[in-house]
Amino acid sequence: MVEIGIMLGPASLVIFLVSFFSGDRVVRCALLVASGLLFLVFAVFVVVLEFGPDGRPKKEGLQASYRAALRNATNSIPCAAEFARLFPNAKCGLSYYIGGAGPPSLSMDADLYGRYELFMGPVLVTFDATRREVTSSGKPEFVLREITGLRKIRKAGSLGAVTNWSVSYNPDGQRRFGAGEWQKVVAAQGDFSVIGYRLITNNPVPGLREYRDGRPRE
Repeated sequence: MVEIGIMLGPASLVIFLVSFFSGDRVVRCALLVASGLLFLVFAVFVVVLEFGPDGRPKKEGLQASYRAALRNATNSIPCAAEFARLFPNAKCGLSYYIGGAGPPSLSMDADLYGRYELFMGPVLVTFDATRREVTSSGKPEFVLREITGLRKIRKAGSLGAVTNWSVSYNPDGQRRFGAGEWQKVVAAQGDFSVIGYRLITNNPVPGLREYRDGRPRE
């Protein structure tokens, strides 16, 4: 269907040019009318294909809506706003923003002292009809993990070299906690010792920033 619609534009142009070589006035008028109708159908097809009901280009409209929804979520959901304030280097993203395999959810993560990864989420999110503003959200869960080593692995791919990472974690350095303990951390301005977890602050893992910068965000 898409291919047929795209062909209408060139077809209307060809018919328009052919009409000039017709010696019969009636045939020429018929060809011009046919050319105009085909071009009109082609123009409508392009508008329907490229633009959404709000008049924005579909891809741009969806991207703008996603960015607005993410911005609203990180500002209006209390735990997300606290996370962003305490850890300005945090990454964030929405999963299943337009539905599909599951309900929309917000996730955030940050690196601490070049050695730890802190994850929040996924926090279930409900949006209004515009899908740009949060109307409700679920309870957050947090995971704090200590990275002890990183190794870069380069492999040859069909489109060139591909870089993967081998990550080693301290099995005793993982901590899961909920909203109650999170509020203690917030009150202590990001000091995790208030929930019994003391961070190593002077021994960053080489390559952690490069590893995190190369990780995709949903």
